[in-house]
Amino acid sequence: MFGLKVIGLSLLLSPALALAGTKPVSCDLGPAKEPRVAEISRAGKIEDTYVYSLRQGKAAKATLWGGESDDSRGFEVKVKCVGDRQRALAVMGDFMSTGYPRGLVLVYDTGRRAYERFDFAERNAGLVVPGG
Repeated sequence: MFGLKVIGLSLLLSPALALAGTKPVSCDLGPAKEPRVAEISRAGKIEDTYVYSLRQGKAAKATLWGGESDDSRGFEVKVKCVGDRQRALAVMGDFMSTGYPRGLVLVYDTGRRAYERFDFAERNAGLVVPGG
């Protein structure tokens, strides 16, 4: 399984996929020949923020954090597919619902045949502590 700190740091330190306009970013989380596509999209631009949504497989698109759409309104959002043998979709950014970076990691568990989502929020996401 992926370490959330490692995934969060990979989003901060390496190029992430940019969401250009309204075109979604997709990540195939499934094993070979069994696609399990997750998609992040954005809409509703106000200033430099957007409302971000997630679609898991063929399910309906839903706001990233559920509830009110403003909870999923964010800026400086980074999206990246990570991993080789097991893939994960990682999302991190500043969202209106928190005063610090918030993110999620989404994987597909082939044994359970279900998506698994891990949410996190990190007040010191930009702080890198050697050996930490």
